[in-house]
Amino acid sequence: MRAFIYLITIYLIWGSTYLAMRVGVMPGSGFAPFILAGSRLALAGPILLFISHLKGNSLKIDFKEAKRLFVSGCLLWFTGHGLILWSEQYVDSGYTALIISSLPVWVLIMDSIWQKKLPNFVQTFLVLFGLMGIILLVYPKMAGSKHSDFISTVMIIIGTISWGAGSLHQQKYPVKRSSLTSSGYQQLFAGLVLLSASFIMGEPMPHPVASAWIAWAYLTIFGSIIAFTVYVKALKEFPAAMVMTHAYVNPIVAVILGYIILSEPISPIMILGGAVVLSSVFAIILRKK
Repeated sequence: MRAFIYLITIYLIWGSTYLAMRVGVMPGSGFAPFILAGSRLALAGPILLFISHLKGNSLKIDFKEAKRLFVSGCLLWFTGHGLILWSEQYVDSGYTALIISSLPVWVLIMDSIWQKKLPNFVQTFLVLFGLMGIILLVYPKMAGSKHSDFISTVMIIIGTISWGAGSLHQQKYPVKRSSLTSSGYQQLFAGLVLLSASFIMGEPMPHPVASAWIAWAYLTIFGSIIAFTVYVKALKEFPAAMVMTHAYVNPIVAVILGYIILSEPISPIMILGGAVVLSSVFAIILRKK
């Protein structure tokens, strides 16, 4: 029973982070995207390291390990999370979550390129099917008159690909440290890079409204600390393929919450494109299992 509570917690928390991100950076929130992301990660990283230390894990890393964690951390959190958070200034949280759900499709493509091995017929079909769903999702925004919608959609796709690249880099170049220690350093490094980028870009000092502060706290405490700790525990209780089901449950949670709380529209083409993407992701995860 406890193991299923872990799984449901991951579904609900990670699915709701898209809403929190939108609330944190939407017009009038008082938070610029990079300073919001950088401040929460620069705080969450040391907290994860402290928790790891309490669990008896070593926090010592050498230069080689630090370099690997810095690269994967920046791919995951700087260009991955940072670009997606920037985009949520202009586009809905549910729409963002549905595009990000295509992550396993991009990972399959990048892994094939990395291994210099062409995917088999079934993998190729699933990739093309998933890409068709992405096209259905993004076409209304890409073809629309709003320049911000076009740029934001492109940034979400780049951020999703970057997150996949960071995951593959972490897998190909592992470090001999616990998951909590590794994630703590990744978030700390990326947080410092994001804060530096915020300073260089001249982002305004934050003057958050109450809802933005709540979103910031939720992303820091629940999104980075609690959900990840539960995720590590869930991986010990379930096969990885079952835990990975969050990839197609989270977007559904995000779309429902966005509709209920922020009155975000749900169009038929959005439902169709999301269904195609999620079907492709489900099949890819099933094949991995």
